[in-house]
Amino acid sequence: EGTKTKTETSKLPVLIGIEAEAAPWLVIRGSVSQSILIGSNKTSNDTSTTTETSLNDDTKFAGGLGLKLGKFIVDGALVASTTGRLGSDAAFLSNVGMIYKF
Repeated sequence: EGTKTKTETSKLPVLIGIEAEAAPWLVIRGSVSQSILIGSNKTSNDTSTTTETSLNDDTKFAGGLGLKLGKFIVDGALVASTTGRLGSDAAFLSNVGMIYKF
């Protein structure tokens, strides 16, 4: 049989964000998130255990716009850089929603 490896990691996500009203009809926001490695353990079935301290680059940048149209708000968001390079895996307005205020 081949060697089977099991890896367990513990991460603490840290998020910093800001939102501001740019105009009476426009709300903009942005955020940056990064996980902090708490611990990692790699175990294989050949009875050897090693501890790893590396952490994959999982920094994420996000931005969004909210357009106020009377009692409606059309909201769009963009998340980028899950690979560590801004724009390499971005999907413009990948999340779009509409809010109605009563």
